[in-house]
Amino acid sequence: MLLLDWFLGILFRLGLFYKQAKVLFLGLDNAGKTSLLNRLKLGAVSLYAPTTRVNIEQFSIGGIVFTAFDVGGHEMWRHLWSDFYETVDAVVFIVDSADIGRFEEAKEELHALLEDPSLISVPFLVLGNKQDIAGAAPLPRLIDTLEIRGVLGERVDESDEELGMRKSAVKAMGCSVLKDVGVEEAMHWVCSQIA
Repeated sequence: MLLLDWFLGILFRLGLFYKQAKVLFLGLDNAGKTSLLNRLKLGAVSLYAPTTRVNIEQFSIGGIVFTAFDVGGHEMWRHLWSDFYETVDAVVFIVDSADIGRFEEAKEELHALLEDPSLISVPFLVLGNKQDIAGAAPLPRLIDTLEIRGVLGERVDESDEELGMRKSAVKAMGCSVLKDVGVEEAMHWVCSQIA
């Protein structure tokens, strides 16, 4: 196995090998999921109609070719989220940091995802978007309001599985998809969890 890892590492450095991964973009409607996807794929954002059902796109970062599933965040489409749990390598949960009135709803959805047994081994990035908007909750406040401080951290040992703990990392970061601030750093963290 060590020899295979060494060989694949050489191919990767030469640009002859790319890892494939699937990432699920979730969050309430108007959080910026489609904007993030288009920022990553096209390098730009524009106005988008609310996502109905699912957008599927590919983009590459850090030697990984991602297939991204951007699933609609309106309440009527959230039942589709679970259709993708079994096949994803990472989840990016996007929160509109400026929509303080919906933090409770976002918290409920996020906690349901974090507690879902199908996702216990999947790394989670909680991305506080729209940090550029006046009045947006700064990241520490967002973390406290979403009540996720206790789950943030790196992977845990397999022995902790019996305690019902997550086996994968959970990270919270702030960004502005519109201004392209924090997006690259966020996705590099996702890459580090998959590689």
